[in-house]
Order: sequence, then C-alpha cells, then structure tokens
Amino acid sequence: MATPKLNLLIWRAFNEKLPTAKALRRRGVQIASEVCKVCGLSSESAKHVFVHCPFARLVWIQIWLWLKIPTRNHMESLKERMLDRRDWSRKKAKVIFAIYLSTTWNLWKNRNNKVFNSATTEVNKLLEEIKEETFDWISRRSKLQGVTWHEWRSFSVLDV
Repeated sequence: MATPKLNLLIWRAFNEKLPTAKALRRRGVQIASEVCKVCGLSSESAKHVFVHCPFARLVWIQIWLWLKIPTRNHMESLKERMLDRRDWSRKKAKVIFAIYLSTTWNLWKNRNNKVFNSATTEVNKLLEEIKEETFDWISRRSKLQGVTWHEWRSFSVLDV
C-alpha cells in the first residue's frame, strides 16, 4: 500500500540515514546546531523526530486515542513501533500500519516545514491530515470497501 517514496523514508528512518541535523554533522556538513528545530530540546536524529520529540509524542498519543489502542512506550525505536502487530487481526494490523506510515510521513513533512519555512502544523491539524490521507489510501487502495468518512473519523470501522 505504501508508495516507493514512503518505503524509502521508513527504511532511511530505521537506519538513521535521513538528513537530520545529527546525521548531517556526522557526515561532515557544517551546520549551526544539531538541536531539533521543532522542539529545541534535543539533538535531531530520526529517532528523535519520529519518537522522542515532544511534538511527535503528542501526535502519537492522539493517534492511539483515535485508534483506541493503549499508549506505547516512547523509548522504543520507530522500527519496534511500526512492526508491532500485537494480537490484531491481519486486516486491522494492515490498517494500523498504514496509519503509522502516514503519521511518520506527516511528522517528517512537519519537521521539514519547520526547518525550511520556520513554520509548524498544530497537532490537531496534523491529526486531521493523517485521518484524511489514510481514509483516501484505504478507500482507494485496500480491500476494505464501503467505509464511510464518519466511520473512519471515529475508527469504528474495525471494531473486531
């Protein structure tokens, strides 16, 4: 279901190969600071951008509330988070994975917007963008047919 661009982002994030401040400095690129532009609190690595950054944490908490699943550990890696299937049905695991992909993609776009445009998206707006994007993906690309926007927004589509 994921596009090649998204697959590449995830692979690069798993392997700390994204052009984050920390990675750029490690490669010898002269940058003013390694500090995360989104939160200003820690060194910017892929793990920080997608898991540890306070902004990312808030986004993930909202995602889990929407999906009606328990809050995860913020100390885990992105890979551990993305590949966890719990005891979900295959269909539910695939849908949640798609939502996690979209969340990761939108966190990266938010980071880039801050780095290159000095702007960020509010958590609630980002959450709505993730819901809209994944609804579009699910309704166009999956076998999950007949899902309404109302069902998707309340995530009552997979009450299994």
